[in-house]
Amino acid sequence: MREDWIECKLNDVSSKITKGSTPTTYGYQFQKSGINFIKIENVKQGKIQTATINKFISSEAHESQKRSQLIPGDILFSIAGTIGETCLVKPENVPANTNQAFAIISGFNHILFPKFISLQLSSFVSKVVKSKARGGAMNNISLGDLKSLNIIIPPLPEQRAIIAKIETLFSDLDKGIADLKTAQEQLKIYRQAVLKKAFEGELTKKWREKQTDLPTADELLEQIKKERDNWLSKQISNGNSEAKRIKTKLEKLNEIKPFNKLPNKWCWTSFITSCLFVIDCHNKTAPYIDKGIYLVRTTNIKKW
Repeated sequence: MREDWIECKLNDVSSKITKGSTPTTYGYQFQKSGINFIKIENVKQGKIQTATINKFISSEAHESQKRSQLIPGDILFSIAGTIGETCLVKPENVPANTNQAFAIISGFNHILFPKFISLQLSSFVSKVVKSKARGGAMNNISLGDLKSLNIIIPPLPEQRAIIAKIETLFSDLDKGIADLKTAQEQLKIYRQAVLKKAFEGELTKKWREKQTDLPTADELLEQIKKERDNWLSKQISNGNSEAKRIKTKLEKLNEIKPFNKLPNKWCWTSFITSCLFVIDCHNKTAPYIDKGIYLVRTTNIKKW
């Protein structure tokens, strides 16, 4: 740590570290409009996402919970459930109140920028806090844990410079993410265009013109049909009921109508006539074990 930096407890530099409560505990009901009531799901990426707020309280309920009334410059730090979600309350977020899942940290006596503490809490300090988390179904930390956290304090000018540098880097990062999302969308469009041309024969047009001995699609289908018929006959003679169902489906299959014009020697057909068989999986899943045969589920399949 730098010589002109100091380390102290969070409680030593803030005048208030408290938490909110649930209005219904005191007989107040949530409303469709009114005073913003901030919950953990409303805080993302260091900001209160106002558009996601769907809980509101009355002015009376807000006044009854003075301890957790939020003002600009307050820091919210989640201490229950999702530990370590941090944000700085801004003027556009108030009037607002919150529940016991958030600690409210405020009053830094002009020796600290709240933004600097908020950024510090959201970085390495939150990892320390998570290591202190305890509880059963819902992890939590106490206000005492939070008060005893060690934080670093550079001189005010350096705090300002650190904040400015972080915000510049975050801005660059946000722009990079936005550019990446745009590129991903463009790649999706390009991918669809490539697939469309591939299955219209455009990508292999010149290659096909050089080939003289390619079998037609009809010839390939006839070859598949012979192999499938032989396989079905053997399976049916062995009492395979699934093979009987496949054969019945093939016998009832209607002729495929062309969707659009295809290259010479191509044809439209159905999935079931272009392969050996198409079956569904069993609806009942076998018991799982740690090792053995792979069980492939839909969650294991990703777009290439």
